[in-house]
Amino acid sequence: MVPTLMLVAGPNGSGKSTISAALAHETTVVVDPDAIARTIDSRQPSRAAIPAARRAVLLCRSLLAKRNSFIVESTLAGHGAISLVAGAESLWST
Repeated sequence: MVPTLMLVAGPNGSGKSTISAALAHETTVVVDPDAIARTIDSRQPSRAAIPAARRAVLLCRSLLAKRNSFIVESTLAGHGAISLVAGAESLWST
C-alpha cells in the first residue's frame, strides 16, 4: 500500500485541527505542532512553539522513513512543509 501524506494548511485559528480530526482514521497519526507545544508547556504553549516545531519535524522524518501515512498541520510560514512534501515524494516514489 502506498503511504499518504496529507498537509492541512492555514493561518492560526483557521480550523486545521478540526479538519485533521475529521480526516484522520483511528490509526492515522496527526502531527500537530500546537498539540505538541501544549504537551511541553500546558500553561503557556506559545513559549514552547520552537521546541514543538523541532519535535514535529523529527516525528515527520521518522514517519516518512517508516513509510507511514500521516497528516501534518502547518501555517506554511516557512519552507518546512515544502521540504516535507519533497522528501515524501523522494522517499516514497521508489
